[in-house]
Amino acid sequence: MGGTIRGLLPAIRAGLVQVWALDPKRIELSFGRELFDSRYAADPAECADLLDEAVSVMQERADRFAGLQRSHTPTIDDPFILTVSQVFELADKMADRRFRALILLTTFASLRWGEAIALRRSDIDIEARTVRVREQLIELDGGEMVLAPPKLRAGKRTVSIPSAIVPALTAHLIEFVGPAEDAFVFLGKRGAFLRGGNFRREAKWAEALKEMGLAGLHFHDLRHTGNTLAAQSGASLADLKARMGHDSDRAALIYQHATRDADQRIADALSARVQAEQRKAKNTKKRKKDKNDDDDGNAGALVPVS
Repeated sequence: MGGTIRGLLPAIRAGLVQVWALDPKRIELSFGRELFDSRYAADPAECADLLDEAVSVMQERADRFAGLQRSHTPTIDDPFILTVSQVFELADKMADRRFRALILLTTFASLRWGEAIALRRSDIDIEARTVRVREQLIELDGGEMVLAPPKLRAGKRTVSIPSAIVPALTAHLIEFVGPAEDAFVFLGKRGAFLRGGNFRREAKWAEALKEMGLAGLHFHDLRHTGNTLAAQSGASLADLKARMGHDSDRAALIYQHATRDADQRIADALSARVQAEQRKAKNTKKRKKDKNDDDDGNAGALVPVS
């Protein structure tokens, strides 16, 4: 459990993930209780209250989204954005396990397709948690795959990656990547360069999207998602441009503007929390009243005297 929490720590601190902790044994989770804010409980009664609160939040979300489908036509100014949990779910639904790390790295390092499939073993530093982008693979009209410099001058960059995806990358390097420093990280089943059509077929991309209700999602939307998550974490314009590999301000500003939607989500979350705290206080008051009634027993009752 401690390893899971450590892996999620960057996302927790960025406000992208909430962890609700029930720790009746007071062993592992008690040391990180400040991470959970008010969503930590150890006392049995408090655990029951926290579970009630969690159920209420889930029911409120279920009511809010009941009957709705994820239907969106992406544009440059309004791209298709996944949630963190959807990214991991999509990665897990890839029919070929070699593509799980591709989904995670492309998203959380804000990579373009050509940049991702051109990565070599030497470009990934697991210890430093970075990925170096120095070239891209381009498929020409005739079908030939060629290596070329990144799309933009700023495309050559080193991007930090979240620790939460390091285990997946480490496992991928061990199982699917050759030992040579210049070995390509993402190849097809037969060891050839990964083409878009081959990826979609081998990963069963369309089937995974249909199952998740994400029809219309394109691979490039993973990069849009990563850019948006980076903006929501509070990254400056300069930091966003560097991470995205962009020279101009306009592209980065799109994602900064998108974070305004987070204001309403924050307000909704605050409202839900206030309501949960009110329910918790009400439940505590009721338990105390019930306990006092039980302690009173038959006090004040008339009894016959012989």
